[in-house]
Amino acid sequence: MIHAPSFPLQLDDTHGYANVTGLKELSRFHLTNLILTNPGEKISDSTYGVGIRQYLFENATPDVFEDIRFRITSQVRSKLSYINLLNVAIGMLDSYDNIMKIRITYSIQGVNLQDVLDLNIDTTTGTAIFANNNY
Repeated sequence: MIHAPSFPLQLDDTHGYANVTGLKELSRFHLTNLILTNPGEKISDSTYGVGIRQYLFENATPDVFEDIRFRITSQVRSKLSYINLLNVAIGMLDSYDNIMKIRITYSIQGVNLQDVLDLNIDTTTGTAIFANNNY
């Protein structure tokens, strides 16, 4: 597994920047990064990324949500194979017309660790709003 810098960035005498220390935080970072990255953005792998921002101006229909769910599932299987997806739920946040809610329940292979990532996407700006994260 590739390590990642912790956010907010903090200088570290050993690595330049302080790295994420726990497996739970690291897997959450990788999963969030995969969802928010557009295919072609990662120089070393042009197929990496769900590209959630590509769906910003789509109508909120079950077909669109199913397409996003498929993209997340296939990307996690091919790029983050150490993550087992248990459930991927997508919909609009009840009290807000312009907030897409993505809830991913997952576990880490070989470790007794299960987590839930709640990621809310503002469909007017493309901004991610983290509902339950430590970033």
